Amino acid sequence: MVTRVQNLSGLFSNTVALSEEKTASLDADVFWDGIGWHFYTLLKLSQDVERAGTITDSKLHMKILSEYIAVASQLLTDFEFARLLEVQGSVNHFYLSLGGDQEDLVKAFAERSTSYVEKYVEPVAGSNFRQFHQAADFGTSIILKIASPEEASSSFVSLGNCANAPAKQVGKSVIGVNRPLWLPTRPVTPGQKSRWIPIETKPEATSIKKAFSLNSDDPVQMIAESVSFRKVGPKFMVLNEKFANLSARTLGDDATPESPEIIEAFLCRADMDGFTAKVEEAFKGGEQKVIELVNEFRTVVDHVKRFKDNADGKGLAEDVIDLAWAGDCVNFVVLRQAGETYSEAATYLPLRISQCWHARLDERKNGGELPADTAWVFCPSGGKVFLADVMSGIRKFRVACGWPSGTSHDGVNCDGTLAGWTVLHNKNVIELSETKRKRFTMLNNDYQYATLSSIRAGMDEESAEKIKAAVSTVIVVGGQKKEIYPSKPFYPMPGVQ
Repeated sequence: MVTRVQNLSGLFSNTVALSEEKTASLDADVFWDGIGWHFYTLLKLSQDVERAGTITDSKLHMKILSEYIAVASQLLTDFEFARLLEVQGSVNHFYLSLGGDQEDLVKAFAERSTSYVEKYVEPVAGSNFRQFHQAADFGTSIILKIASPEEASSSFVSLGNCANAPAKQVGKSVIGVNRPLWLPTRPVTPGQKSRWIPIETKPEATSIKKAFSLNSDDPVQMIAESVSFRKVGPKFMVLNEKFANLSARTLGDDATPESPEIIEAFLCRADMDGFTAKVEEAFKGGEQKVIELVNEFRTVVDHVKRFKDNADGKGLAEDVIDLAWAGDCVNFVVLRQAGETYSEAATYLPLRISQCWHARLDERKNGGELPADTAWVFCPSGGKVFLADVMSGIRKFRVACGWPSGTSHDGVNCDGTLAGWTVLHNKNVIELSETKRKRFTMLNNDYQYATLSSIRAGMDEESAEKIKAAVSTVIVVGGQKKEIYPSKPFYPMPGVQ
């Protein structure tokens, strides 16, 4: 079978056909080019909610995100050209199948998005509401479907400059313009760099004709007088395909935002280093470079899947609850062993997960299974994790809240982090055993880091201490305590059997 990446005429001279040989490892994943707008919304809340340390704040965060997803669902109903690619906590990622000259419709989408957030999300968040930002860019991207054992954790990941740039811009957005939509300027002369400009999206009250509740039986009619909200372009039907439920490992129907699953576990986030630059170079390099990028990313996805499934016995031994990817960032929850308390697991499990992650990566790079420059910053964060599955149209999304969710996200995004590091919040470092704790170095006021070699050294030291304690006998000689060790075993001379 030949898998096609279609409609690349805007970027390359011919449609790209990926050969059977090049797609053999891609399984049934769907990928194609998207010539349109990648649109991101970012909801900024107080640290008390985003790093919720109490059940009350965590449930509030879950309720806020539930309203936030409801707004996204309503936008899909209002605008036929819109598709929701990912729900990533405070970030929603849309794809708008519009032409590059249809910026007015992009602005109209942003204005209605702002109106809904202010009407339905901000009242629920109350004093915890900080800001609402949006960013969008037009161009060509490759969109891949990453299947998960659980439907709610499957992902659509976009590779392309037009997907990367607004994602980064919305993350850097600061309070200034009241409700900004960030759009790039188009270079006028060759070599000229584009720059991001903020556009106010808070509609004037006089420009709104009428609005009904999202919960009303009537369709929402919020129409700006100056904009025609016509239906534009065909729907991307492939996005309407439901993910297959491949496993019984699930939260169950009872895990809702109103009654989330609450577990004491370790939420892990790994951020791939340097991949954005690879994407930019590939799209500058033409057809073959993009094909190579797609296949490289698929080998990375396969590596992560094998790590979490532990199919070859060299991955993670503990049970995992999968979460969706966030671009090139991996998210998953690791459960502690049955019968083990959280306090017991916290002394060793975060570092065992991290050591396994980095060691398995190095092994596969050395074996030529992964590119030599593949590297990650890894942050496991332990505590109470709140999980729920939320429907948006026909898609189901998994939402994670609680202190570990916020701290793992912030940990991989700390300034000054380097590839190969394990980053831990101070609270999780304190929970480690003393021998492991001293292997960490301060990164900033909240976080510390350790390398794979220092983690291994700490674990080896602790193992040696346990062996010493197990085999030694304490006796009293002349009023003083002395440790007596068993005799060393006989070792033959070199070359003598």
